[in-house]
Amino acid sequence: LTIPAGYVTKVETSGCDPTSLWFSSKDPSFTVRSDGVIIALRSVTMETGERTFSVGVHDNNGPESEMEVHLVYKRTRKTNEKREAVLRRTKRHWRPAPFHILENGKPPFPIYIDQFVSDSSQNYSVFYTLRGPGIDEYPFDIFSFNSENGKLYLKQSVDREEYSEFHLTARVFDKVNQKERDNPAPITVIVDDENDNAPEFIGPLQFVVDEQNGPGTLVGQLKSTDRDDPNTDHSRVQYKLLSGLNYFAIHPKSGTITTVTNTLDRETTDKHFVIVEARDREGAANGLFTTCTVTINLRDVNDNPPTFLKTPYKATIAENIGEKLLLRIPVEDKDLINTPNWISKFIITKGNENGNFRIDRDPATNEGCLYVTKPLDYEVSPIVRLEVLARNEAELNS
Repeated sequence: LTIPAGYVTKVETSGCDPTSLWFSSKDPSFTVRSDGVIIALRSVTMETGERTFSVGVHDNNGPESEMEVHLVYKRTRKTNEKREAVLRRTKRHWRPAPFHILENGKPPFPIYIDQFVSDSSQNYSVFYTLRGPGIDEYPFDIFSFNSENGKLYLKQSVDREEYSEFHLTARVFDKVNQKERDNPAPITVIVDDENDNAPEFIGPLQFVVDEQNGPGTLVGQLKSTDRDDPNTDHSRVQYKLLSGLNYFAIHPKSGTITTVTNTLDRETTDKHFVIVEARDREGAANGLFTTCTVTINLRDVNDNPPTFLKTPYKATIAENIGEKLLLRIPVEDKDLINTPNWISKFIITKGNENGNFRIDRDPATNEGCLYVTKPLDYEVSPIVRLEVLARNEAELNS
């Protein structure tokens, strides 16, 4: 007997906060929605016509409680218009539906899985053979079966991440004359997933973003993988930021990191170390998780102009002397050293109408070097007043 994938039943609760109610199924073949509806994630075998599993439930008001769900197969009879039972001749399927086993099975072994039976057994005395991976092909000794009745057993634990399905071939023979009494039948054993693998981060864990950018600026995207079944919430990951919340946010599903402020200042902190959690079961409390440290480097922008250390500057030189260093003019710039945001350009904006001076930059110190290039005449002009402008190679970021 098999429960098809989809709606199964609904569990009811009382005395719980419906806004924070959260369910969890202890059987990985089922999931429970927030409204209590139980969904079969895939077709589920009920070898005895019954299946029992536990459902955990909790809200913000207290610890988790557990209830037991007992599913029972009930056979119904078709009736005609007079509500009389209608008898129909049925034929046993020799192409059985896939059998299911749960990975990481616990002893004692062997564990009964299911039974395959041919229609020919109704008319003949038959025996069965079974071949394929897990029987007489690698990996060996996973299954055993009873050749008299077709019952299949699990002999050892199986890891779904190593073997997700087994494809076997069953055949049926007459005990008397050894003739094959039916066509070969494919037997599929599906290994149901257990949440036994935490997510793993893949891809880059270092990103670069401009300082002083506004909220919502993209920093980068984290990616992860989970070896559990991709068709279950065992591998559906949500991300959560555990530090750096004053500066950054992360989208829980996409893993995209963005800024939440425009106050990221490279001159104060040039890199941030942010701890991120990736948790499966869509971030549920009972999901498996892993953490990583993301390094976010701030790229310098020209947000600091060069500033003179003092003003005014004074210097003295004898008249009639040319091509001589008169004064070194230091500046301070907080931006990244030896970049266009830091390198200064000096311009004489006033007082050099006769071309007696020039100013160069010392590449080693970023200072302005003021030179007398044409001799000065004391009798003509005993005092010369110059105005000098300092600016960066890069435009100042407004």
